Amino acid sequence: MIALMLVNWAIAQSSPLLDLQIYKEEKTFKFATSEVKVINLNKNIGRWFLLSATTKGQQRIYNLEIPFAVDTEVTESGFKIKRGTVLHDCPLWKDGIVAMPNSAENYVPLCRGIIYLRQQSKKGYESNTEAAANSIRGIGSWGEELVDAVKSLRPDQGVAPKGIASGAEANDQKNFPFPAKVESKIFLQPRGLGIDIGNISGIQVGQWYKAENFDGVSTSVIYPAAISKKIMGSYPQRVNGLDGSENNSQVYLVAFDLENLTLGWTHGTTYPGVGWSSRARNVPHNPVLGPDGFNSAKPLEFTGQINPILLSRSIATFPGGFHLEHGAFKYGKYSSINKASHYGYIENGVVLATPSPDLATLIVYKNGKVDMKSWTAEDKANQSEIVFARQNGVPLIEGIDAKEAISIPGEYVGSWGPGNWSGSAEAALRTPRGAACLVERENKRFLVYAFFSSHTPNSIARVFQAYGCKYAIHLDMNSASQSYAAVFKFQGSVFQKIEHPYSEMKNDDIKSGGEYFPRNTLPDNKDFFWVMRKEQ
Repeated sequence: MIALMLVNWAIAQSSPLLDLQIYKEEKTFKFATSEVKVINLNKNIGRWFLLSATTKGQQRIYNLEIPFAVDTEVTESGFKIKRGTVLHDCPLWKDGIVAMPNSAENYVPLCRGIIYLRQQSKKGYESNTEAAANSIRGIGSWGEELVDAVKSLRPDQGVAPKGIASGAEANDQKNFPFPAKVESKIFLQPRGLGIDIGNISGIQVGQWYKAENFDGVSTSVIYPAAISKKIMGSYPQRVNGLDGSENNSQVYLVAFDLENLTLGWTHGTTYPGVGWSSRARNVPHNPVLGPDGFNSAKPLEFTGQINPILLSRSIATFPGGFHLEHGAFKYGKYSSINKASHYGYIENGVVLATPSPDLATLIVYKNGKVDMKSWTAEDKANQSEIVFARQNGVPLIEGIDAKEAISIPGEYVGSWGPGNWSGSAEAALRTPRGAACLVERENKRFLVYAFFSSHTPNSIARVFQAYGCKYAIHLDMNSASQSYAAVFKFQGSVFQKIEHPYSEMKNDDIKSGGEYFPRNTLPDNKDFFWVMRKEQ
């Protein structure tokens, strides 16, 4: 059935969620026995709309999406959409009567696929590991202790990698991100690496290798014990020492050349969610329903998947950040300011949770530029140009010391509580983690996603220092499922290739109709980023 809400539109108009949308634009059309209202939720971006149709006191509200950068005009009968030099006439109602297709899909094409009806009609995918963790958390504080126990079941934990005598030295490193600064040349058999790099029996630690099947994609493997002593000894006041297990746990990285690639972000069908986190105990819960005044994003519909029309441009996905429950500060400076500094997010130009100052933010602008930075008042002022944004705590890397030519770890990398890094109450932080960084090398920029098989924020910072990252953000954690990433090739309505930074992630590819799909290309319960080619 199509998504609908039987509510009073006047209440919806003045809702806190809509009040957040300072760039919204509304048009109202009155007919003999009906009324149609359309809200462009961000007139500068023009991708999400709310359509309200009221006939004889019965109201239906639809969430519409125009997935491409276009010029849109709302008329008395629908939309006129100009894409390039082509003008598309999309009448969606007649005499105020709106008729929508009866479909069970999350994205229902309208007007020959120029517009889509968004509806959360399918339950989002949840791995067995995630389902167990979420179920256990629901039974109270001691449930978190059981989750902590599960975190001890980690892949590649503390087993000293076995070096081999020689291997394939990577060529043309100038076309990749910086190679890692290591203490000596080491070769490994690429066990666990799920990205095809061709017929190579041994790889050099810290070097980049081109992905055989994907343009603009490269991969690398490292473990902290291989990193140069200069980096490992830097900023001891910010980064704690690593134990032997963590030192020898492998890290799998995949880099995306941002010259022709950009990102998107989408909220899952369930997570992260909106409202108050129970961690926000040091601030008054005013307004009551949430930091922004609401605990539901209705009438917006969370689909938890890439719009299918964008799959032909998409090449990869990687995870978002913490659930709302952990997306605020319980300890330290940020726990008592800015409403416990809840993590903010923006999807298709629509503010779902207000970004908090100083927090690490991955941003995508209207022109396709990708950035990673700490949120400032200037970013708030430039919000009209932001299509996607996702915060997840404080930075792991927050700049480059030009004099020393070394990345600067974030102030709170070594501080469990103030950094809100998650882990156990005893600060046992070693667990599978996903994180991303931005590398700028001469005139090239790269987005690097890394899966840390059994690590703390301390070793994440050291690894990203080794690779010369300019800025870095923590993402999701605790298992390969929750840190799932995939690189894929979608062509002719099928996925011809699906590969992963870490090979065990393939266990969360979804089988449907006899074929395998990367998770996130079907409805998913948690948020994620995706990588796609820029519009030409």
